[in-house]
Amino acid sequence: MSDGNPAKATWQAATELLRDEGDLSDSQTAFVRMAHPLAAVDDVFMIAVGSEFVKSWIEDHVADRMTDKVSAIIGHSIRLMISVDPSINDMPNALQPESEQQLRRVEQPAFERYADSAQSYAESRPEVAPTPNEGSYQDPREVRYRDSHYQSDQPYRPQQDRSVLTQAGLNPEYTFDNFVIGDSNRFATATSLAVAESPGTTYNPLFLYSDSGMGKTHLMHAIGNYALNLYSRSKIRYVSSEEFVNLFINSLESGKMKEFKDQFRSVDILLIDDIQFIGGKEDTMVEFFHTFNALTNANKQIVITSDVAPNLLNGFEERMLSRFNSGVTASIDRPNLETRIAILKKKANADGIEVPREVHEFIASNITTNIREMEGALRRVTALADLTNQPVSLSQSQAVLKDLISNPDTIEITASLIMGQTSNYFQLTIDDLTSTDRSRSIVVARHIAMYLCREMTELSLPKIGEIFGGRDHSTVLTAYRKIDKQMAQKQTTYNQVSELTSRIKQAAQHPE
Repeated sequence: MSDGNPAKATWQAATELLRDEGDLSDSQTAFVRMAHPLAAVDDVFMIAVGSEFVKSWIEDHVADRMTDKVSAIIGHSIRLMISVDPSINDMPNALQPESEQQLRRVEQPAFERYADSAQSYAESRPEVAPTPNEGSYQDPREVRYRDSHYQSDQPYRPQQDRSVLTQAGLNPEYTFDNFVIGDSNRFATATSLAVAESPGTTYNPLFLYSDSGMGKTHLMHAIGNYALNLYSRSKIRYVSSEEFVNLFINSLESGKMKEFKDQFRSVDILLIDDIQFIGGKEDTMVEFFHTFNALTNANKQIVITSDVAPNLLNGFEERMLSRFNSGVTASIDRPNLETRIAILKKKANADGIEVPREVHEFIASNITTNIREMEGALRRVTALADLTNQPVSLSQSQAVLKDLISNPDTIEITASLIMGQTSNYFQLTIDDLTSTDRSRSIVVARHIAMYLCREMTELSLPKIGEIFGGRDHSTVLTAYRKIDKQMAQKQTTYNQVSELTSRIKQAAQHPE
């Protein structure tokens, strides 16, 4: 059954036709059936597989035949794009690991070439990987790299130095590998992968939109990380629209507009998040308009995110909206229950924590509007389990999350409410939280307030930093990660965050 997915139906039809025609053996058919078709977008046919081994095998043995057959069925030429998503192995009816081992034995020579190459590659890191010998396995991404318009004398590297990522503004934790694909984001994921693989040539600009906490920022960073791995010498820049505005204003005041323009008009890929915040800021919009034109005229890639579709943006000129609509627009909807459970499961697996399915179901069933809040609830549950050295259980989770999920979603929680409750709890003033005072008691309270603002509001990191005395977004991120870690290590921190969460929810539900 195709489950209403045209790409899946096409892939299945191509597989059966090739098998009937004798062009696929039983073992080859088994490999092809391990692929999960995602979407067909223009000339790109996107599939996902559960491991690098399967990806490599399909590319080496059947990709050309499947591409030709799929093209014949669709009626126009397509190119096959394969991503690796380990969570596929956990899906119903997925080929189990022992079955893959059997297939590896069937195709032992191919696997040996892959394993040998992988071993030599691993031993060479972090130095540049040696060029594979003739006849040995070659990473297909390396081949695409050499043949691309981003040509370089440096080979493909699977990881980048943190300094490179910092300069690009990218978060290395946000990748396609740890992004859960479901019906709500399938098209957005497929187009994002296409852009990352061929920047500036397909879907330019790419405009992603969704409610807060649905994963659009994750996808944007994933595009940058993936592209940077493929094209190590390309110049990529991620920036929030708030940061873009602040940099523009500072450049005007300091007389460094040339440096500002060079910073954004010389990139190969510009990733700009939450474009809606530029609306109404006329001078900034004019500068962004010219930056947009300069990049697209040079065939450089632009990716934009927003909380609404382009035609619903406020404060933008028609000429700007027409450019947003000139490429591809992809929405990310609220994930269904199965996808929410998959997101929680992947998060728990990544953290190395055993969480019963009934706990995943409890959280996913009660927190439905925001992935970030849902993951925060899981962190709360697992942090207590770490502190008490007990396994995660449903009864424990229900008790821990009682205050978090019992209140209606319609209550409004603001940064000022969080700061007010935090300052009262620690017997400080709001001025203390926004000051430069580095006293330990004030720093602890400030970090917890920043953490709660990130967890309980839709504010971006730069906006939170601005509220807390004009601090940089990296300061907020550091504070968030510190408190998140301490919650699983210090009972005091866990109790403080839990008590404040309860107070903030109650205050929001019963304002004076």
